[in-house]
Amino acid sequence: MKWGAVSKRERVIVMLGAIAIGGMLFSSRLLPQWKSSIGEGRSAAAEAKRAVALARSLIAAEKWLHDSATARGHAYIDLAAQTLTERSLGAAGAELAELVNGAAADAGVRVGATQVLSDTTRRTAFQQVAVRTAVTGDISGLVRLFASFEEIETALAIRELSITQMNVAAGDREPEMLRAEFTVAALMRPGGGPQQ
Repeated sequence: MKWGAVSKRERVIVMLGAIAIGGMLFSSRLLPQWKSSIGEGRSAAAEAKRAVALARSLIAAEKWLHDSATARGHAYIDLAAQTLTERSLGAAGAELAELVNGAAADAGVRVGATQVLSDTTRRTAFQQVAVRTAVTGDISGLVRLFASFEEIETALAIRELSITQMNVAAGDREPEMLRAEFTVAALMRPGGGPQQ
């Protein structure tokens, strides 16, 4: 059958059928791909939007982080000024014992046994060194001793304190003698002092 022998109406019907078949092929093959590419584009856009929001929050937090790091740096510098600066824990312990014994002599109390305590297992920027000691004196001497710890440049912390009366049977005319056993701790910056 020749195309010229087909009536105009049949030609329109064949053309509409071809368009309908083409539309069905388009909708069954190309439309799902087009929809998935749109969905991928939307998810990529959403991911980019989240990344922009995260970047904006980090930029906003940058000033706070900088200020926090600056404050932390100043705190470390202030702390470093209040530490023992010896090359070894033993030397720092000896320096701390000297500080405590000097304060005790200035307060007018008698120093008994002194033991240096140091933790050699941990290595940090600041290490703790401590001295356990016993002193004997009257109440005013002990008060002067503990008050003098506040005036020392090195930051000291009293970790343990035990005060007992020496002579319970002492009369009213004798001064009441007390024995104080305590542990004083300080921080040390390893390697901060002169070569030994």
